[in-house]
Amino acid sequence: MGKEKFKNGLIEMGYQVDELHDNWLKIKSYTISSGRFENKNVEIAFDVPADFESTEPHGPHIRPLLFPVNTSSQDPKVRMHGSPLGNDWGHLSRPFPNWKKGHRSVKRYMQYIDHLLEKTL
Repeated sequence: MGKEKFKNGLIEMGYQVDELHDNWLKIKSYTISSGRFENKNVEIAFDVPADFESTEPHGPHIRPLLFPVNTSSQDPKVRMHGSPLGNDWGHLSRPFPNWKKGHRSVKRYMQYIDHLLEKTL
């Protein structure tokens, strides 16, 4: 149920979406529009909770790696975890702040992803 809701929301926003195994979805092409990775084209994958909208996806998985896997850094601008999707993927372990305190939607979640990739990193 959560995966279908998330997938439909991404499609409504104009993204091309692939279904991966289990609860995983992938955006085939996302171009980062500003920041230090401006104009970089990446794939973004999400492990969608079965109870999405109550619970948000934990954080995006990105391919190609934006920077090397480094789990020990305290600086979130260079902290990247490994991904179960493979060595060419990185997991930006960045939970959505205050998810429960607002409208819970795919559009709001993707605004957070935009902010994360364009402004935070």
